[in-house]
Amino acid sequence: MMAINLKNAEKPEGWKVCSLPDFTHIEMGQSPPSTTYNHEEIGLPFFQGKAEFTDLYPQIDKYCSQPNKIAKAGATLLTVRAPVGPTNLAKVDCCIGRGLAGIHPLDDIESKFILLLMRSIEHDISNKGTGSTFTAINKTFLEELTFALPPINEQKRIVAKIEALFSELNKGMESLKTAREQLKIYRQAVLKHAFEGKLTADWREENKDKLELATSLRKRVLAKRQQEWEKGELEQYKNKEKLPKNEKWKSRYKKPVSFESDNLPDLPNDWCWVGLDELVSGKPRSMQSGPFGSNLKHSEFKKEGILVVGIDNVRNGTFSQGNQNRISPDKFKELKKYQARAGDLLVTVMASLGRTCVLPDDIEKAIITKHIYRITMEQDMLVPEFLNLLLQSETTSRKRMFANSLGQTRPGLNSSILRALPIPLCDLCEQKEVVSRLEGELSQINEIEIIIETELKRSEVLRQSILKKAFFGKLVAQDPNDEPASVLLERIKAEKEASTKPKKRNAA
Repeated sequence: MMAINLKNAEKPEGWKVCSLPDFTHIEMGQSPPSTTYNHEEIGLPFFQGKAEFTDLYPQIDKYCSQPNKIAKAGATLLTVRAPVGPTNLAKVDCCIGRGLAGIHPLDDIESKFILLLMRSIEHDISNKGTGSTFTAINKTFLEELTFALPPINEQKRIVAKIEALFSELNKGMESLKTAREQLKIYRQAVLKHAFEGKLTADWREENKDKLELATSLRKRVLAKRQQEWEKGELEQYKNKEKLPKNEKWKSRYKKPVSFESDNLPDLPNDWCWVGLDELVSGKPRSMQSGPFGSNLKHSEFKKEGILVVGIDNVRNGTFSQGNQNRISPDKFKELKKYQARAGDLLVTVMASLGRTCVLPDDIEKAIITKHIYRITMEQDMLVPEFLNLLLQSETTSRKRMFANSLGQTRPGLNSSILRALPIPLCDLCEQKEVVSRLEGELSQINEIEIIIETELKRSEVLRQSILKKAFFGKLVAQDPNDEPASVLLERIKAEKEASTKPKKRNAA
């Protein structure tokens, strides 16, 4: 028998240690044939598990025309498989599938008392499930749960007190959640203003005689792009010990991919729109994803060796060591062309789409995976962190990235989509100023968000503390005039026995 709260010696006066079936009726769910499911409100609402749960009553998604296991209105609906423990209250009679149990209060016990009682032990039973495919508990497990049951009048006082405390707690939590949502809106507003040139308008005015026009910077970047490409091509000729006879080879240079310039927001006069491909270095492999298919198998990952930078390492704007997969030094030599470079911009292009970060200067030797594109820029003219912050903001650049993503079930990005992204460009010093100001603003926002999340977690801990105190007899005062729980349990027992006795037949 699994004792959940009180031992007999610890229980308050008038309380009685008993098992769950002593004061409730347990109805285990059973899924009816799928042919009986419908959305036409024929039969009873049909619930299958936690996916339909809200704070109190489950949402009705479908009905069952031939229910075989019914939970009556007022029953506590307890999830008994994948996951174990969450609860809701049946608002009306309903059909329950095998993922649920209906726990019905007996006698005058309030429905919410049972709901709150089960919520008080949710964390205790959530890890008690067994099974290899998914965790589950059975009826025997529930029947062996033991509690110290308070008198019926004290039960009512407990419910009233908990509801009053939870009401105040919920108000505070709603205020915190509202503040969290407002911070998200404010964050995006700050980012949007930054890349429209509004955040640094005052700085730009103060330094207007020192700034390079974005159009001029663009020409320098493009010239360096072609120069780096030509340098790389000549290196290849030298490696083959065969120098070109003329300059026809230069005609193989691919000009940057064009971008759609319609419907782009206005920028300050000193700024201009460019395509991302214009900002990619002309050095070999300056935009690429990691190795595909058999080039790098999951079975080749090791605990030690050369770091493999995957999707888990790219958070929203920051690089994280996260889950560390590694490969052998020999495998690294084979895949060296996929090496991660300090200062590269990383963009996730599969699964968790569109996350970005800049590889830190102290990044250890590493390669990237197929889930990531790395982008190398000329850092003497461009600030990678400027693009990193840009692609985290709800600006035209990010919106187009998602609008053009490929695939329905698992959307993805490719180099063509990335190269054609429109990017707002400004003077190098202003790029640095934008980044500096944003980092200051975002740091303050992050600090407030941490405080909010901490308070929300503390509120959840407090909620559980209130429940624990309630069912340990420490939340409301005991009244010696209350009918003892033992009397209630005897009455329930007598009612059960009376209902199961066979009726006498009248003599013929």
